[in-house]
Amino acid sequence: MPDRESVCGTYFISDSGCNRIAVFKPVDEEWGQSGRPLSSEPFEGYSEAFLLGECAYKEAAAYLLDHNNNAGVPQTAIVKCTYPIATSFGFSSGVGAFQVYQDNVGDADDYGPGIFSKENVQRIATFDQWFQGEKVAG
Repeated sequence: MPDRESVCGTYFISDSGCNRIAVFKPVDEEWGQSGRPLSSEPFEGYSEAFLLGECAYKEAAAYLLDHNNNAGVPQTAIVKCTYPIATSFGFSSGVGAFQVYQDNVGDADDYGPGIFSKENVQRIATFDQWFQGEKVAG
């Protein structure tokens, strides 16, 4: 099932009980790629310092570099997957980042900074800025 709030192609993978177990992010649906079903307009947080089509590989590398799960990067691998196309009833097949799904209570932007510990924010922000600076706020 495609994520309708995502800036780029993001698909939730569910088990037979309809529980989300993974997220698939295809390379050809990243910002600026020809397979992207959503608008190709630049979005807040986009950085021209990163090459188009490398986000999935960077997410897999982030998992490998997150020693002892210090920043909480979910288990991630590069896989080839068949998935439903966001803009039609068809299917596509492509390479992308496949991550273990982690439930959350919303975007960090939806909450005041007081609910997060200073140490936790600094630990995650340092890792994210160093490795994934193209991401949007949050």
